[in-house]
Amino acid sequence: MSVCALGPGANQEVAVATYALDAATIGTSSLDFCDTLGVPPVPTGVIVGGAPVVPIQLSGNVLFLADSFIRGDVNGNGAFNLEDITFSLGYLFQSGSVPPCADAADVNDDGAINLTDAIYLANFFFAMGPTPAAPYPACLVDPTADALDCLVSPIGCP
Repeated sequence: MSVCALGPGANQEVAVATYALDAATIGTSSLDFCDTLGVPPVPTGVIVGGAPVVPIQLSGNVLFLADSFIRGDVNGNGAFNLEDITFSLGYLFQSGSVPPCADAADVNDDGAINLTDAIYLANFFFAMGPTPAAPYPACLVDPTADALDCLVSPIGCP
């Protein structure tokens, strides 16, 4: 048994659990704590000053989010530049590589990857056109629902 000393104050982290998330789990899932662990059941507890204290266990819902990305970073290299236009055109017309994040390639956020996305990018770069739809310029989750998804998180995105 190991002992860990905590300083005074609230909201101190005592234990951290890490879970692998299956892509099919995206959405809301419940997180419930129990009062006992193992077989035979052993009550969960904390010792404070030599005396047992029953911990506060807050159950609730956890929202698992889809991959984050930057809209317009079509090639997924973490940079937003002219290479994204050429990558998009290569994919559309020259059997080029599939964008690693289809949502990022859907620059105008209409739910499809097509010529209008490359034109939208060119307009933004060369004619001071409108910025790409959210999430841009930060690496965030898509605020709109569509059939497009990210196969991998682009460079620089969590």
